[in-house]
Amino acid sequence: MSPRKYAEGTQVPVNRSRDEIEHTLTRFGATGQAWMRDDERGIVTVGFKRGGIVYRFTIAQPPLSDFATTSSGRWRRTPEQQKDEQEAEVKRRFRSLANYVKALMDAVDTGIIKAEEALLPYRLLPSGETVFERAAWQLQAGQEMDLVKALPSGRPKA
Repeated sequence: MSPRKYAEGTQVPVNRSRDEIEHTLTRFGATGQAWMRDDERGIVTVGFKRGGIVYRFTIAQPPLSDFATTSSGRWRRTPEQQKDEQEAEVKRRFRSLANYVKALMDAVDTGIIKAEEALLPYRLLPSGETVFERAAWQLQAGQEMDLVKALPSGRPKA
């Protein structure tokens, strides 16, 4: 049996989680927000501005085909059951993002981390990528780096 996922079984509607995310971001100083759903790519995006910097959170929407069978794979679900399971997963993901955003903001409010550090992965670059998206492919390319390039270059430490 697989471990229970955070917010699994939540009854909180998506619009309530979304409102909570908007409220939390506003309380945290967001001066603008934009929501977008892209059914072709299967994502929901919230963009927001804070201190003149634009950030983006993305929630992947699971395809209906992910719910064709039960978690054990033994039983096939009806189309209605698949839709219900998909909706439950979307609710869970929105609930999880709402709690994640609140936790980030609480860590900032508490002084555990600076806002710029907490939000850095989600900061949009001029290319339209987030810092995380850019860094991820650069880190992947860096794993193939030659050991000699990893040695100190002789530059003085700052």
